[in-house]
Amino acid sequence: MLAELARHIPYDISDKIAKGGVYAFLGTTGVGKTTTIAKLAARHVIHHGAEKLVLLTTDNYRIASHNQLKSLAMILNVQIKVVEDLKQLPLLVKSLSDYDLILIDTPGMGYTDPLLKSHLHIFKQCPQVNNLLVLSATTQYQMLKASLHSYYIAGLNGCVLTKLDECAHLGDALSMMSEHSVPLAYVTDGQSIPDDIAVLKPSQLISRAVNMLKQYKNGQLQVQKSV
Repeated sequence: MLAELARHIPYDISDKIAKGGVYAFLGTTGVGKTTTIAKLAARHVIHHGAEKLVLLTTDNYRIASHNQLKSLAMILNVQIKVVEDLKQLPLLVKSLSDYDLILIDTPGMGYTDPLLKSHLHIFKQCPQVNNLLVLSATTQYQMLKASLHSYYIAGLNGCVLTKLDECAHLGDALSMMSEHSVPLAYVTDGQSIPDDIAVLKPSQLISRAVNMLKQYKNGQLQVQKSV
């Protein structure tokens, strides 16, 4: 049964971002987009240096997001640019073609946000941008599904599953991924930068889910014995 489930989860075993390119991280508020970018940016600087990396942010809604990304850029000594007008994104990305890696942070937007469709349409118009949907493993199935359906119009190239360390089980996330064709690119399981991010095969993710379930059941048994 578990092997069958693994076969239905698409994934990309290659470390996509290690090859360079342009990547936008999309998703709702609080799923870990900026933290994921921080991990990938730091890892790139460690292995390749800071000269050919640039960070972009299109998040003009939250000052805190700008400050977080600017602090990261200062620590890593990399370029950062704020995209004031999202319509200029295609031209800006084109002007940065000399960089090996461009990581784009975006505002957290819920699937009911009236600006979401127009926002995603611009990303869809940037063929050089790889759009990665960031999903939290702590989110319930229906909300994961709603988020995926809402962001799908951007033309998704993969997804990042975050906060594995904060969830009690992975059933909802595994079910959602097995039913849709967006490849799993990365998983994150902590706040440590740049360590807590990895490329996992579905079989490895399912093994982790089984271990989580065993730990949960053992915890329940211990509680019952102590009562």
